[in-house]
Amino acid sequence: MEDGGPSDTGVGRSPSNDSCAAATSLVGAQGSRADSIDGAHRDSGGCGTGPDVFYEIDVPHRAVLYVDTFGTAFETHIALREPGCSGLPLACAGAACGTTQSQLAALVEPGTVIIVVHGTPATGAEPLHLRWELARAASGLNTEVFGPGVHSGATTGTSAMSATCGGGAAAPEDAFYWTQCPGEARSVEASTCSYATTFDTVVHLGGSSVDVCADDDVSCLAGPLRSTVSTTTVGPGVFIIAVDGFRPEDQGSYELSLNW
Repeated sequence: MEDGGPSDTGVGRSPSNDSCAAATSLVGAQGSRADSIDGAHRDSGGCGTGPDVFYEIDVPHRAVLYVDTFGTAFETHIALREPGCSGLPLACAGAACGTTQSQLAALVEPGTVIIVVHGTPATGAEPLHLRWELARAASGLNTEVFGPGVHSGATTGTSAMSATCGGGAAAPEDAFYWTQCPGEARSVEASTCSYATTFDTVVHLGGSSVDVCADDDVSCLAGPLRSTVSTTTVGPGVFIIAVDGFRPEDQGSYELSLNW
């Protein structure tokens, strides 16, 4: 989805979002846009050394916020900041996926988040390509993972996510998320098939145009109320696996095996 075309700032003029107070609003849970940062100044330190432009996004619920600048012709750095842009950045990223562009995913709470994109001192008239996504986060733990592994935990509390199977998955959940590079495909499998899992689980995977869900795994030797989901994920983007339960009372200890 393209939300806004390139901005023509004109020779000697700075972009309209050249300051934190004038941040451009990003509308929707996901989108992309291309803007000129020609003539921008360096207003915000902490992540990049070049000129920067500002965006703001309203976060309606706890979420994993994903931002990238792939397709931009110049080096970039991304920072997340609180409104007003005072203090240290909440998160910083640069040089992702073997490029000079940036990719960032971070857990954010409801409210307004400022996204700052830094160029380099030599940034010219080439457009900045910005893509964003808000992926709903779990009510419990939200853990970034960087490779396959086995994760143990215990769900408790109330539900924050829903699913397309398992009666909508009305229980509290924990989640695990990761990012992928442009064009990178992974065959992902996530399973709670373990004797360490003590309740009727629902496992669902979302983010970046993926929405798959699994309930009862009848082939699981530890019991058919465990769950196994498998699909192919293709970057760029963020992907989030949730360990959920069928009913509100379906919560407790689990072991999740995540492979790709």
